[in-house]
Amino acid sequence: MIEKLNMVKIGERKFPIKCNIDVLAAIQDEFDNIAVYEQKIIGLRPKKNADGSVKMKKTEDGTEVVDLEQTYPSVKAIAFSLPLMVSAGIEQAIEQGDTIPTTDWRKGIKDVDFEILDTALALYEEFERCFRRKKSIPRKSTTQHRKKRVTEK
Repeated sequence: MIEKLNMVKIGERKFPIKCNIDVLAAIQDEFDNIAVYEQKIIGLRPKKNADGSVKMKKTEDGTEVVDLEQTYPSVKAIAFSLPLMVSAGIEQAIEQGDTIPTTDWRKGIKDVDFEILDTALALYEEFERCFRRKKSIPRKSTTQHRKKRVTEK
């Protein structure tokens, strides 16, 4: 099956990116939790109380959640996931018979200026797309379990 790959611009060139199970596993190993990576790549961080503890807030339904604030995307999250997603994207493009740039993209990452916000957004969109693909058909038991948990609170 030919898949239209998302692209990320590095310098003046665009490269395919792909978030697959191997990329997700590496992200989970690096950040301990997929949700932590997601917050870092979109620039969210927990607010802190005066004592340094994480600030909580209540939602409309009374559920207590972490209070988040907007910040810049994490350069560490970008630097970690960009090479993984570009490698996976190039591999997928080759398998599909797509034409890909022959330049060394790893050198390009270090040698050129790139827009950090645009790059973070491209990585997040691919990350989110990966979850849409993987979660497209929820299991009935999982859905029922979630509904049960919500109604019990």
